[in-house]
Amino acid sequence: MPKAQEFLDADQVIKASLNALGEAIDSIHSPLPPAFARAIQAERNLHLQIDAEFGLLTSTEAGLRMGSRSRTPRNLASSARLAGRLLAIVRGNSAYYPAFQFGSDGQPLLVVKQLRKLAQDSHWSERGVIEWLMSPTTYLNDQRPVDRLASDPKSVIEAAELAWNASW
Repeated sequence: MPKAQEFLDADQVIKASLNALGEAIDSIHSPLPPAFARAIQAERNLHLQIDAEFGLLTSTEAGLRMGSRSRTPRNLASSARLAGRLLAIVRGNSAYYPAFQFGSDGQPLLVVKQLRKLAQDSHWSERGVIEWLMSPTTYLNDQRPVDRLASDPKSVIEAAELAWNASW
């Protein structure tokens, strides 16, 4: 694609994004601090990164991956989440499951349940756990915990214990 067309395409994306953001902000009918808009955009960017790198599964897709043969496979994923075996990104009434938390057999990695329990004990949100997993940490030599989730779950748990319970 010629460079000029790339710029035109980017310009269209920017204009559409600004229009959509403006409409969303207008729908609140109240002043919104700029930091809120930046935080929401950063969160959406993270979700796009997770989707591009690992995939974000709907409840139905997650249930099917886990082997559900039910007419409503989404129930298996929802039940696993309620039992603390899965993490989800919630948007509106929908839950999206990062694919990094499933083993090659389609089942949730056991470390996820340990992380969810530790997060609860440490007063960390499900959203915070996902953000932490995707962020490089000095507790893992500047690697992301997500990159060790399947191969070295013990080091991820140890790093989470240190990071989530740090005293200053």
